[in-house]
Amino acid sequence: MIQDISDLKKLFKLCRDQGVDNIEIGTLKIKFGTLPDKRESPTTSYEEVMGEPTEEDLMFWSSDKGQQEIDKKVGLK
Repeated sequence: MIQDISDLKKLFKLCRDQGVDNIEIGTLKIKFGTLPDKRESPTTSYEEVMGEPTEEDLMFWSSDKGQQEIDKKVGLK
């Protein structure tokens, strides 16, 4: 018998694990949709893709013009 929300969660998990598409309990009908695919976390980091910033990059990013470009990319301006 379902006493609280944790029991309901356990029932849902059990149904999904067993491949149950829908259940009926009295007049209550529940149809399970498909779960979204789990996305894999990226295996490469920003540094691995872009490499270390050059001296020129660092000087540009520290300037007012460089900061404006960064702000545009991150949506601040």
